[in-house]
Amino acid sequence: MKKLRITGVLGLGLFLLFSCAKGAKAPELCGNAAIDPLEGCDDGARVDGDGCDADCAVEPGYICTGAPSTCLESCGNGTLDAGEDCDGPGETATCNVDCTTSRCGDGIHNATAGEACDDGGQTELCNPNCTLVGCGDGVTNTSTGEQCDGGGETASCNTNCTWSSCGDGITNGTAGEDCDDAGETASCNADCTVSSCGDGTANATAGEGCDDAGESASCNADCTVSSCGDGTTNATAGEDCDGGGETASCNADCTVSSCGDGTTNATAGEACDDAGESAACNANCTISECGDGIHNVTAGEQCDDGDDIDGNDCSNACTNNIVCLDPLTTPLAGGNGWAGSMFDVVAQRNVTITGFAGSFYAGAQTVEIWYRTGTYVGNTSGMTGWTQLGTTSITGQGNGVATPIPINLSLQVNAGQRVAFWVTCQGTYGSGNIYTSGPTAGTLLASNADLQIYSGVGTYYPLSSGIFADRSFNGVVQYDCR
Repeated sequence: MKKLRITGVLGLGLFLLFSCAKGAKAPELCGNAAIDPLEGCDDGARVDGDGCDADCAVEPGYICTGAPSTCLESCGNGTLDAGEDCDGPGETATCNVDCTTSRCGDGIHNATAGEACDDGGQTELCNPNCTLVGCGDGVTNTSTGEQCDGGGETASCNTNCTWSSCGDGITNGTAGEDCDDAGETASCNADCTVSSCGDGTANATAGEGCDDAGESASCNADCTVSSCGDGTTNATAGEDCDGGGETASCNADCTVSSCGDGTTNATAGEACDDAGESAACNANCTISECGDGIHNVTAGEQCDDGDDIDGNDCSNACTNNIVCLDPLTTPLAGGNGWAGSMFDVVAQRNVTITGFAGSFYAGAQTVEIWYRTGTYVGNTSGMTGWTQLGTTSITGQGNGVATPIPINLSLQVNAGQRVAFWVTCQGTYGSGNIYTSGPTAGTLLASNADLQIYSGVGTYYPLSSGIFADRSFNGVVQYDCR
C-alpha cells in the first residue's frame, strides 16, 4: 500500500512537470491570489480586462505586483514600457494618452498637439487637418458638401463654400458681381450687373426692349425699340419729332410739320402739301381752284380775287380784265453819270418786275442789279440787306438810249409795296451809268396805273460812304401785272 501511494505522488509530480513544460497551469491554482509557478499575476479574480487576465497572465499595457496582484496600466507612468511608442506621462504634444506617437489623422484626439478633433481622416465634423468643420475655415471639406473654401469670399469661391459663377444665385463682390439672382430679374441683369436703362444690357424682365447704353438708331433712350410713331423722339434715327402719330406740329413721318414741307398734315389743317405751289395745291396748302382768293400762277390763273364779280379787274375765270401798261420809262435826259443809280419803285397794283434797260456810256460794261424790300434811304454805304438779282455784260449805247440789260427777273411786288433797286456798272464817270442831276431825292419821276418810279442817288462802285445826292435813274422798268 505504501508503495502505491508514493507512486501516486510521483505520478502527480510527473504530470505537473510535463504539463508546465507545455505552458499550461493547473486551473485550480490560478485565482488563488498567490503567485504560483508560471503565473505572471494572480489577483484572485480570474477575469479579463483588469490587468490580470483569467489565465493569470499580465494583460498588455499593465504592470502587476504583489499577491494578490495589484495591476495598474503601464501607459502614463512616464516610463517607456514594452509596446509603447512613448509615455509622456499623459498626453503631450507628441504623445497620445494611449502612448502612441501623436499625429493628425491617427484617430486619437490630442488637444495638447493643437488638434480640435481627429477622426482618422476627413469626416463631416472634422477636417483632414484636425480642425473642426466650418465653411469659411479655409479648408475644403467635401464630406460636408463643400466645393471650395477660401477662408471667406474669393473670386472663385462664394461665402457658402460653393464655386462662384454668375447666375449661381449668390452675389460675389470679389468676383465683380453687383448682384446675382440666379438669372435675369427686373433688378439684376443676366451678367450680374444692376439693371438700369442705359447700362448697355437689354433686360427683358425689367421691360426693356433694347439697351444700347443710350439712344441709337434702333433703340430709344428709354430702352424701347425705336420706330417712327412710337411717341419718343429719336434724333439718332433721324426723327425731328414723334407725336405717336400725326399731330398739328409733327407729321406722321416724324418730321416737323410746316406748310410747304411736302407732307400733307390734315391735323395741322392742310388739305394738300406739294412743297410749294402746284397746279392742284396753293402755296398755303389749300386745294387750288379759281375763286378761292389765292392767285395760283402754276394753275394758270392770271388773278384770283375770290369774288363772283365778273366785270372787275379779275374775271370769274381768273383772267385779268385790266390792261397792263408795261413798261414804265423815265426821262433819258442824261447830263451826268458815275458807276450806279439807286432809286425806289412803288407798285400801284400787284406786278412782277421782269427786267430793266438803262442808259450807259458807249462801250463794253459789266452791269449788276440789286434790290431790297423798302427804301434805299439809309442803306447806301454797304451791302447789308441787299440781294443781287444778277450780273451780265452789255455794250452801252450812250446818252439818250435805253440799253437792254439781259437779266431775266421774276420779282413780285404787291400793290402799295415799296422796293429799292441799284443798277450799277463797275466803272466811273465817263465809263459807267448815265443819270440826271436832280430833282430832289424822293421826287416822282414816272408813273402809271401800275407803277411809280422815284428819284434817288448816284453811287460809286463798290458802295461806300460817299454818294451823289439827288440823281435820277435814266431807263426802263419792265413788268407784268398780276
